[in-house]
Amino acid sequence: IGCVETDVLPQGGLVSHPLPPQLLISKRSPGERAAGHAQFDPGSINLQLAEGEPTSFRLVHRSIFKADGPRPVARLDIPVGLKARRTQVKSGSIPGAERYHYQDEIYQIDLIDQSFGLNKKIIMLLDDRGSDLAQSSVVWRRTEFLQPMPDRVVLGPRAVRVFLLCPDEEIELTKVRSTPTGVKAVITSPREVTIRLSEGAPRILDDVVEVETTAEGRPPLRIPVVRYSPSSQSEARTPSPSASGG
Repeated sequence: IGCVETDVLPQGGLVSHPLPPQLLISKRSPGERAAGHAQFDPGSINLQLAEGEPTSFRLVHRSIFKADGPRPVARLDIPVGLKARRTQVKSGSIPGAERYHYQDEIYQIDLIDQSFGLNKKIIMLLDDRGSDLAQSSVVWRRTEFLQPMPDRVVLGPRAVRVFLLCPDEEIELTKVRSTPTGVKAVITSPREVTIRLSEGAPRILDDVVEVETTAEGRPPLRIPVVRYSPSSQSEARTPSPSASGG
């Protein structure tokens, strides 16, 4: 039903590229027919966000209906973590198909959910009976101010290099604050720490390594570390005192 260009804040202009009337009239799914051609544009939003970054985007609900018929009734169902505000309504006849009219309802959607990691929300368009007519998915990944890469370390026979990701390039690692039993962490450069298994490492491990940084008022960098090793592999990978001495 057309293509809409959207911008994450700061918002740019909303540009609509209408498709030929023949497509608007003939390419109808059962859901569109039931809703009088109800559709979201865009159908999905993908965002990469930093800690505390405010984000808004525009969503267009377009409906197409016969000029001499009733306008379809539909409402937005906004999930927790998002906030919607209708900013504009456009309507008119479709060039070359005057028997059909369109109505565009333009919304500003604010993402207020500050959850870290990978998240997904679904905005739904419902008819007057509560049936689902259309959906638009919102997927985002929000990273903390201090973020390790990789974000999870699987410990094995080899050491793993972990890098500090931070939007402030002046922030550096200063001191290893804590490590689980059987895990050794060494700062090898201002933004890199090397983590390896050491003597006495348990076969099953799910813990964190904490490393202090120069970021004032911030908690330490937390690096999740995990390990699962059968006893035979554990004995092979973690040398005993007698073996290391001989």
